[in-house]
Amino acid sequence: MVVTGVVLVTASVLKGVVHEKVEQEVALVNGSASYNAWLDPPAPVYIEFRLFSCVNPKEVLKNGSKPIVVEKGPYTYREIRPKRNVSFHKDGEEISYVQPKSYVFVPDKSSGSPNDNVTVINFPILTAAYEVQYQSYFVRIGLKELLKLYKEELFETRTVGEILWGYEDPVLKLMKRFVPSTPSVVGLFSGPTANGTDDGEYTVCSGVKNASELAQIKAWNGKSSVSYWNDRYGNQINGTDGSLWHPFAKKDDKFYVFSSDVCRSIYARYDRTVHMEGIELYRFVVPRDVLASAKENPDNRAFCTPNCLDTGVINITRCKDGAPVIMSLPHFLNAAPRYINAVGGMHPQADKHETQLDVEPITGAVLHAAKRLQFNFYVKAVDSFSGTEMMNDTIYPLLWVTETASINSTLASDFKKKVYMPMEVASDAPYGLIGFGVALVIIAVVIAVIRKLRRNQPGLSVQADPLISE
Repeated sequence: MVVTGVVLVTASVLKGVVHEKVEQEVALVNGSASYNAWLDPPAPVYIEFRLFSCVNPKEVLKNGSKPIVVEKGPYTYREIRPKRNVSFHKDGEEISYVQPKSYVFVPDKSSGSPNDNVTVINFPILTAAYEVQYQSYFVRIGLKELLKLYKEELFETRTVGEILWGYEDPVLKLMKRFVPSTPSVVGLFSGPTANGTDDGEYTVCSGVKNASELAQIKAWNGKSSVSYWNDRYGNQINGTDGSLWHPFAKKDDKFYVFSSDVCRSIYARYDRTVHMEGIELYRFVVPRDVLASAKENPDNRAFCTPNCLDTGVINITRCKDGAPVIMSLPHFLNAAPRYINAVGGMHPQADKHETQLDVEPITGAVLHAAKRLQFNFYVKAVDSFSGTEMMNDTIYPLLWVTETASINSTLASDFKKKVYMPMEVASDAPYGLIGFGVALVIIAVVIAVIRKLRRNQPGLSVQADPLISE
């Protein structure tokens, strides 16, 4: 027992056994606990919307004053996102699925109602104006007169629900008669991101053959790369969807995530160690160089579409059907001062506005996640839409989103019971063997000494019976 215990401790035999067991348990195998949790995550997912409402639209349009905005919200929704159409390929090595999302408003976690009014950039008409700017003179004049007729302006006041989930615009409704592809109902989360829809089919590794590839995306909509960017580097699909990572994570890992919101892969780096419900987690955050300018980070030249922007923003017009959408971190966190200062009301703070992924290093489970993004619109002068000349080349913030998921105390207790308790028992077993073996040796020595003393003492009759009978 002593020898076996010492061998287990010094030769790291047990560590290898534990590693192998963990890799088996985290693999996405039909019917396993990890597969069921992946299929329908037990931790609730919430999405919070905070909209920027302009308080001086008349001054901006009349005098070209600096836009001043106030933040409204959060408007919080429960995000229901089970995986559907799940199928296994290549003997269970790969899994394909879609993940439709539905949203339910949660008043208790909100500050306000979807019926609140906000004054924002008229983004659907702005998009239409950009799309016709290179068409014939008569088309541009026709749109300009149409916008005057319907009294469309650069700023409009709508409800939060309309901005998020869509509303019918009369100008676009009329345009749809001549251009059938024109959407008549517009909203930031209408269309492909509306209630009950998904962002495409994913094919990921199950981790059965290689745990280091667990949940790595092999294809999105049947393709292993996208076609929005300037070179093969930018178009690569790397990483997971952010809900899982491979087991035995290290602090020097790059946590790659593919996000359909920004149509590209990004990565997070280790920032610090945090604790949640008694569980030690590695916090990974998206560093500044992910959205750095091409001058700061030459790798980002791939994302100069149609031209290079300064640090902190990315133009995703190509993957948003021509809409002039610019993505950033909330309040232009880590962005160039010119973007922060162009609009009054921006107050970037790392703890509030960074994207965080808290990974349990043994299993690779993401036990807390907070994905944060800001939607901005690029405003430049177009002759078909009066008022734009007063905001020439401005990246204007519309809203920012926080998508969060965290385990609660019940789930944390269950996690520790299933993961930590067996590992503690296994790690203590070699020392138990050593201790028990040493105890047996001591007992045997004591018995031998006592018997010898009894034999050597005069006047004592010692019955030398065998310890074990014949």
